[in-house]
Amino acid sequence: PVLDRVAESVVLLSIGGRWASGILLGSEGWILTNGHLFDPFLDPAKTCRHRPAPRPGALSPWREVVRCWEQGERVVRVRLTRGRRFCWVRARVLFISPGHLDVALLRLWDASEAAEGFALESAPRPSPRTGDTVYVVGHGVHGPRYGLRPHVTRGVLSAAIYGRNGHALLYQTSALVHEGNSGGALVSSEGDLLGLVVCNAKHGDRPSVPSLGFALARSVLHPASAFLRSKYCTQYLDELGTYDDNTYQRMWNWGSVSPDPQPAPGGPSFQSFIKTLDMTPLAKL
Repeated sequence: PVLDRVAESVVLLSIGGRWASGILLGSEGWILTNGHLFDPFLDPAKTCRHRPAPRPGALSPWREVVRCWEQGERVVRVRLTRGRRFCWVRARVLFISPGHLDVALLRLWDASEAAEGFALESAPRPSPRTGDTVYVVGHGVHGPRYGLRPHVTRGVLSAAIYGRNGHALLYQTSALVHEGNSGGALVSSEGDLLGLVVCNAKHGDRPSVPSLGFALARSVLHPASAFLRSKYCTQYLDELGTYDDNTYQRMWNWGSVSPDPQPAPGGPSFQSFIKTLDMTPLAKL
């Protein structure tokens, strides 16, 4: 029953003939997902995701990134789950992070269509412990083609990566993360939202590494909840858009996972290790 409730809070997104996942927040039609889903449609100069950050102040403001998206007159379609029935609606893109923090915020055009999503927390909750059972909930593998509800994979919280403020930054999990899970939910056994799924990993151009997935920790996402609770004070989006933690930036510049215990200097960067889930192309919606 808990995971059934969670499944209705994880929506399927269709963007430019591709699909991904998103998380409903609150009850007013807000959706949290990954910023990298929109990168194929943006000017690469406006973001620094998965590459070294430019000099301070060189990133485009998040409003400019959103305007770049809107100039293409593109549409985001959202499939809501209602028991065993589905409903397709439209959403507007209101925030895309231009930096390393892989976050975007959408809102349904008609908020009355939304089911109750994950609660908006007034304060960060205690972090889960390594070894806790966790679940990844999202629309991986099949997308909308077979009319399936969000699928669930089970694993443990393998590790937590902490930022300079002492809060968890990323969670590593053994729960399987498939193509299309970008923007899905990492949840606890009680159905609490722990993080936003961002990627899995692979050895260079070889298949994905089993049971090695990553999610942004909920403490990093706290400004998004604060934005909604404040009834849309944009200073919280400014905080998300300018988020700067060199721990997170270093994540995208790790050396690749290698069977060689002493990989050669100057080997593949983390860009070849992390496989960002760019959404699987759809033949037909």
